[in-house]
Amino acid sequence: MYRSVPGWQSGSEMCVALRDGDQVIGVVNVERKNKNAFTQNDLLDLESLAGVLASVVSSADAYQRLQDSIRQLRSTQDELRNRIEAQREAESRLLQAAKLAAVGEMAAGIAHELNNPLTTVTGFVELTLNDLPPESASRADLELVLREANRARDVVRRLLDFARQTESSRT
Repeated sequence: MYRSVPGWQSGSEMCVALRDGDQVIGVVNVERKNKNAFTQNDLLDLESLAGVLASVVSSADAYQRLQDSIRQLRSTQDELRNRIEAQREAESRLLQAAKLAAVGEMAAGIAHELNNPLTTVTGFVELTLNDLPPESASRADLELVLREANRARDVVRRLLDFARQTESSRT
């Protein structure tokens, strides 16, 4: 947009376009009060200056676009870093859950393997105690075996309860 200086009377004028390739990005306008004040050399100088100015303006625009791209890349990098960290945490929780599930399965297997012989021991001790007279010398030993077998069965039961636990959630 051209604006004249108030009270200025132009006698001579030179106007040169600032170009970036085929695109006009501005205009340099030079005025003097005298008529026919400019020479061909003045026009060549102004065209040279216009070329330098066009290069500066284009470089500034390219620099601004580059800065915008850098900001965008940094933002994307931060977002990617956050997503990677969240994925690592999720993988860690998933691995921990898989380990707990494996421990639960192993506990259930061990409990079942221990429960069978304990049932046999408890059953035979109870049968023997039923056939044994109350004053028998081995009765105290067999009652101790029965108590310990029942205690072991309680441990196995708690182990099975642990293996059956499901993840609790708050509501």
